[in-house]
Order: sequence, then structure tokens, then C-alpha cells
Amino acid sequence: MKTDGRDKRRRWLKNQLAKYTCNCGEHQPHRLMFYPHHKKIRHLNLRYGLKHNKRLEIENLIMESSVLCWNCAADQKEDLRMFPEF
Repeated sequence: MKTDGRDKRRRWLKNQLAKYTCNCGEHQPHRLMFYPHHKKIRHLNLRYGLKHNKRLEIENLIMESSVLCWNCAADQKEDLRMFPEF
């Protein structure tokens, strides 16, 4: 069975998430995200290869992120909207 590069990149991102646990105790990688940069990390990861120089940018974004489950991330996003920006 032949897999394409995107499968390898998806697997790499899932393995990165497998190292973490959310504050609520959720530990399944498919239910976790790198908050708030998950969308950008996923985009860069799927667009560029594992050996591309964008890997450093992805790793920096991961370090700047908190790992949350999707429910906690939604709660976090909702709580931030309650407070006005200064």
C-alpha cells in the first residue's frame, strides 16, 4: 500500500500531539490542538515537506502554543471574547 507525503505529514502532526495532554485530562491526539496556532501549523505542515525549511517555523509555533482539546479551546476562545481589548 502506497502512502503519499501528506499522510506522513498528518502522522507527524498527530505524533507531536500524542506527547501532550489537555488540562482537562484529554489525551487522544485527534481531540487535541495547538491553541491558538493550530490552523497555521496544520497548513504549513500539509503544504511543505518534512525536510523543508518551514519545519523550523512550525516548531516555533508549536512552542508558542498551548495544547488544548477542542472543547477547552472553544471555551478559551469564548472567554476571551467576554473581555474587551485594551
